[in-house]
Amino acid sequence: MRLKKFFYDKKKQDNKTVIRLLRIPVYRCISDNSYRRKYFLGIRFSKRLLLQKPNSISDVIKSLETLKNEVTKNFETFKEDIMNFYAVKTCMKNDNSSVEKSAIFIPGHKAIAEYTVKIHSCQPESFDVFADVSNFSELSHLYSLHKNAHKIIFPISSFEIISRMRKYKSKVFVLGNSQYHKNVFDLACKTKGEKNRWLILHEAFVFGAFVDKFDFNIEKIRKYMISWYPHLKKELKEAPASINDLEIVLLKHNCCFIRPIIELTGIKNIIVYSEKAKDLIKGELTEKEIKELKLFSLPLPFERIKNMTRKSSLIKKESKYLVGTFGGPNEFKRTSDVIKAVELLRKEIDVQLLLAGPGVINYKDKIKNKNSVIFAESPSNEEWMSLMNTVDLGIQLRENAHGFSSGCVAELLGLGKPCLLTEGMVDKKWGCLCDFLPDGASVQEMAEAIKKLLFSKKKVKQDLYADYTFYHNAQMINDFIRK
Repeated sequence: MRLKKFFYDKKKQDNKTVIRLLRIPVYRCISDNSYRRKYFLGIRFSKRLLLQKPNSISDVIKSLETLKNEVTKNFETFKEDIMNFYAVKTCMKNDNSSVEKSAIFIPGHKAIAEYTVKIHSCQPESFDVFADVSNFSELSHLYSLHKNAHKIIFPISSFEIISRMRKYKSKVFVLGNSQYHKNVFDLACKTKGEKNRWLILHEAFVFGAFVDKFDFNIEKIRKYMISWYPHLKKELKEAPASINDLEIVLLKHNCCFIRPIIELTGIKNIIVYSEKAKDLIKGELTEKEIKELKLFSLPLPFERIKNMTRKSSLIKKESKYLVGTFGGPNEFKRTSDVIKAVELLRKEIDVQLLLAGPGVINYKDKIKNKNSVIFAESPSNEEWMSLMNTVDLGIQLRENAHGFSSGCVAELLGLGKPCLLTEGMVDKKWGCLCDFLPDGASVQEMAEAIKKLLFSKKKVKQDLYADYTFYHNAQMINDFIRK
């Protein structure tokens, strides 16, 4: 290794010190004497190694060799620390520590993360978003979603550092029904007892965020569920040993698992995205518990996606009509029934089904006529939108819908695509572009509804989007929190 130039400099800014060694940034937080960490390319080093001026080039080479060994041994820590360094750098660059914001905690990927970023980036003066990202690729994608995103999005691991530099008037935890929300849920539980904490639930049923807390141990989960729902003891005991079967028992009886969530987190301030979710939550609580709860519902916001002309190059449309269902497939989304409905419909009209999302390839063996379905397994973010723009209509259904807010539905409606939805997934105002199926609709009824919507030539009312903007949604959340 040849080092042509050695550079050492120290700059002080109030209670922060930024050191540059070989033009490599190092950050030391001294806002609290009990909390001092030194960063050299994200790796924590001793004070002597960082702050003592090297006597020779061999000392520099030795330091770099030490760095190499540390990176090899602790690569995951290295990635986390370097992201934290740049988070602190961004925070210092956009320093507005005199303004009290709300801290929003979200999963690092999936539609809910993207949706949340688009909402809160509209008001960068009111929110900072802490995402459960594991690498720069995930962080960069979130930055790309809004022009203000790079100012307010930080890795969730950097919160402890940044919260010493900025004051947060409240903490808001965004949850959905998925194991991807585990770390956000754990953080909500760890902060139990703190004031001014909120939950934003993208559906009333968030059992999926909870199960990882018990390491997916079915018997532990079953026992815990029985303690909260003793009237379902017989059915829960008889349910097969799988997470899905336990979920089905709860959903069958409209139990959305909200009481355990409130108990574990201690949070009694909740925002949901549909009146149905609000009613389901109230239906599980006693009158006394409802009085102690602050519960608000918001309309699901939409972004009008203009000038989207690109069609997908990932697939080849071979039929006159193409209908699509998006997101990870499962029986809660009635994926098998949608496949059957399209196969039934092909007897009458020239139509194909697009399945797009992680795990769709697992449904290939369930299809009799392979030509009836096109698979797009885990498409890129850019390809995702072009796939949506290629279909003639979207089919986004739920078995026993319980107040879902679907990012896929928001994107499809943003593109002006007609959608067949389960009742309760969006406001009835969107009937200008959507048709609705009741819970438990048969495959035959589904096929007829798809056919009707294909030929209906529904179009969105342009002024409808004005009532559902991301900015308006962010303002309403901020108003709720300040009450």
